Amino acid sequence: MVNVWNIVRNFFVRNWHLKLLSLVLAAISFYAIRNATGFEVPFEIPVHVEIEKGIAVLEQDPRTVEVTFRGSQEDLLRLEPSKLKIELKSKAETLSGPEIIDIRPQDIKGPSSVRVVRIKPDRVRLAFDREIEKQVNIAKPRIIGKPLLGHAEIDYDPKIAIIKGSKQRLQDKDVVETEPIDVEGRVESFSKELRILSPKDMSGAQINPPVVQVKVNIITESGSLEWTNIPVRVVMKPEEVKNVFLDPQYVTVKIQGRSDLLGELSTEMADAFVDCSGLMPSGTYELPVRVYLSRRVDVATEVYPKVIKVTIREVRK
Repeated sequence: MVNVWNIVRNFFVRNWHLKLLSLVLAAISFYAIRNATGFEVPFEIPVHVEIEKGIAVLEQDPRTVEVTFRGSQEDLLRLEPSKLKIELKSKAETLSGPEIIDIRPQDIKGPSSVRVVRIKPDRVRLAFDREIEKQVNIAKPRIIGKPLLGHAEIDYDPKIAIIKGSKQRLQDKDVVETEPIDVEGRVESFSKELRILSPKDMSGAQINPPVVQVKVNIITESGSLEWTNIPVRVVMKPEEVKNVFLDPQYVTVKIQGRSDLLGELSTEMADAFVDCSGLMPSGTYELPVRVYLSRRVDVATEVYPKVIKVTIREVRK
């Protein structure tokens, strides 16, 4: 008995400071690990129910549930809400009474490195109806936001879809909607695929096709400017010495483009000229007038008249 007591005492007393340090380090590690993996975040997740062919869901309560996940902050930040879903399988084979299905952690698809700690509520109540198929129109997508300049006009395809679901719910359904199209800050036309939305009072509806292709045209406000009496300049090589006479000496410049760009221009930026380089020192020519804008902007320029009469006389020494 004495030997046993000595063994126990020696176990606690011998190197007690090292053993105490180990205990403290173990406690610190425990709490550090618990804190690192002890974050909790709730997500609202849609519930999808698989049912037998020919049967449709008439009522589903709820359609989404709140699922709380626990894990490290890094793992929780990696969760993508759009990829989280709950998949359930109905046992109903006929249009009998309602069915209640329990939601288990393994029914939640998407998370891998986090743990489910709460599901609220944790069951779904279903009522069933006969399944039918109906052709419906697709509403024009709603535009949200404003382009940077001008306005947006859209076209989309297709404009008809086939929806399959509850007979009672589909009786008064003639139109389905799509996701809105966001044009906020856009400066160029673009195309985008939008999802067709299931009617709010229908669960498990199948829509074919599930998406529409939308083409968005950004229409900018355009305008025009007209500058008169712009002098025409003669361009020659430095070594050329000629007497040049222009008829007319002034032209009109017309500019077309976006209104916001036109507001940045002034007549001082227009340089109208004819190129007389290399011409014979005596003669009359019909030369095109060219226009250069000292500020580079995306506009179209025209000059009137487009061609002027140029007379060159030899310089007498």
